[in-house]
Amino acid sequence: MSNRTIKILCLHGLRHNSQLLKKSMESTIKKLSKLGIEFDFFDSPIKYCTSENTNNEDVDYRQWWSANRENALTIEVYDTIKESLQNLKHKWESSKYDGLLGFSQGSVLVQIFAYQIQNKIISTYDPNFLILVSSSPISDTDYKEYYKSQILYKTLIMSGSKDPLVDMNRTTTLIKYFKDPEVIIHSGGHYFSTSSEAYQLLKNFLLKFTNC
Repeated sequence: MSNRTIKILCLHGLRHNSQLLKKSMESTIKKLSKLGIEFDFFDSPIKYCTSENTNNEDVDYRQWWSANRENALTIEVYDTIKESLQNLKHKWESSKYDGLLGFSQGSVLVQIFAYQIQNKIISTYDPNFLILVSSSPISDTDYKEYYKSQILYKTLIMSGSKDPLVDMNRTTTLIKYFKDPEVIIHSGGHYFSTSSEAYQLLKNFLLKFTNC
């Protein structure tokens, strides 16, 4: 058993929401809860807006900034990034979280937020760790300048070898922007892997922080 509970703030991706991310992680959440590891899921207040047609318009999709499937990973201006950073900071300070987990677009927001904390651009407490799932490098013209120095927080990067949105070249590029990150490469696509192998690696990573 772990010595204390650790709490993780989780951020969904583009055209996604907290409940969809939570559902995709359900089996992992259940197993890790027995080890004193808790997950809190945060919805962006910004509704997903696009001209794309969808058959699921009744779903409450969210976004951290505007994009579509064609330019989601290459868009050069994150139009609502400052608002999203403020929203995240407010949520981060609403409880004593140990770490951040970001999926897809949410993982890019985690990178920017972590860099700003590390370099004292914003004033708040440090995360013990970061978990980036199906993540790509920052593409915003201004914020990708952050990569001139590495992010030093303990980081776990989870990517799928068959991810149609984030190929292995993007993952390889991302890894170099972090100091000694741990990496999980699963055999699937653009999602949080609940395979036994991925679970074991994630558990081993998180248990390092239960004594902090």
